[in-house]
Amino acid sequence: MGSEPVQRFNGTARQEHNADIAVMITNATFSEPARAFASKHEIHLIDAERLQKWATWGDSFYEIIDIPAPIPTSPTASSAGALS
Repeated sequence: MGSEPVQRFNGTARQEHNADIAVMITNATFSEPARAFASKHEIHLIDAERLQKWATWGDSFYEIIDIPAPIPTSPTASSAGALS
């Protein structure tokens, strides 16, 4: 994928959709200009190889985009128990 779709995505991900984390996914690869643009604008790219790791091997989303997972603000165990 070239840089043009990544540039268009950059124009809407945060401004229009209020994304905290901008992530673009393809089942192909990203060109070097697309990767450079994404890096400059803090857009996380998931290409076919990373998508396979996520979908097939069960790697966590946060491992795939190489950021720390958020820390829950409330205990989920007690919430889950209340639903049982």
